[in-house]
Amino acid sequence: KGKQYIRFAVDGAKRMREIILDLLEFSRVGNINESKKLVNLTELAQEAITLNKKSIQERQAQIHLSPLPEAPCHPNSLIQVFHNLISNAIKYQIPGNRPEISIDFMDKGEFWQLSIKDNGIGIGKEYLDKIFMIFQRLHQKEQYSGSGIGLSICKKIVEFHGGTIWAESDGEHGTTFFFTLKKQ
Repeated sequence: KGKQYIRFAVDGAKRMREIILDLLEFSRVGNINESKKLVNLTELAQEAITLNKKSIQERQAQIHLSPLPEAPCHPNSLIQVFHNLISNAIKYQIPGNRPEISIDFMDKGEFWQLSIKDNGIGIGKEYLDKIFMIFQRLHQKEQYSGSGIGLSICKKIVEFHGGTIWAESDGEHGTTFFFTLKKQ
C-alpha cells in the first residue's frame, strides 16, 4: 500500500511539473520584444512536423502539407501553434487508427486562413467553444495525456498575431482547426 501511495505521489509530481511548464509557456506568449518578420509558413509547419517526428513514426501518421504562403509573424510562436495542433491530431485518435493530417490554407482578403484537418475522434459541437479555455480537458488523463493548456496557448499566440482560431467537427469524423494570420 505504501508503494502505491508513492506511485500516486510521483505521478502527481510529474503532472504538476507538466502543468507548471505549460503555464510558464502560456505566460510568456505576448512577451516578445522582437519585431515580426516575413516567414514562409511551410517552413514553420515542416519544423513542427520534425518536432513531432517520433510520434509520427510510432503512429505511422500521414501528413499532407500543401505549400503555404508567407506571413509576418514571430516564427517560434507559430511553430508552437503548428506543433500543438499536429500533436493533438496524432494523439486524439481511435486506438489502431492511422492518423491522417492535412495542412492547407485559403486566401481571405487581408488574412490567410490556415487549416489543420485530422481523421481523429472528433469533438462534440457542445465543446467546440470550450476547448480553447485554459485547463479545459474533454477526456480523463488515463485516456489521453496532457494538461489542458495547449489549445489555450494556441489561442493566445494567434490572437497576439491579430488572428482568430476555431475548430469544426461533427463529433465523430475528425476535427479541422482553423486560424487566421494577417498578411501585412
